[in-house]
Amino acid sequence: MTESDVLKLAKETAAREGWPWQEPVHVGRHRTWLLFGRLRWHVMTFADHRGRNVNVHIDDRTGSVIAKGFARR
Repeated sequence: MTESDVLKLAKETAAREGWPWQEPVHVGRHRTWLLFGRLRWHVMTFADHRGRNVNVHIDDRTGSVIAKGFARR
């Protein structure tokens, strides 16, 4: 998956849930374990603020949403 694919999927997920999409957005890719394991993407909106953050975790291989949440604070 590319970063643009991940952003598109995360935006669609937020829209489906009715969550606000606010900039700036942080996109990161990491392994489930430190040196090995599956690759995952993490997208977090409103990244320089506490609260009102959409968090979406996406599996790199399958492109499926593993976890999603909204931090209202």
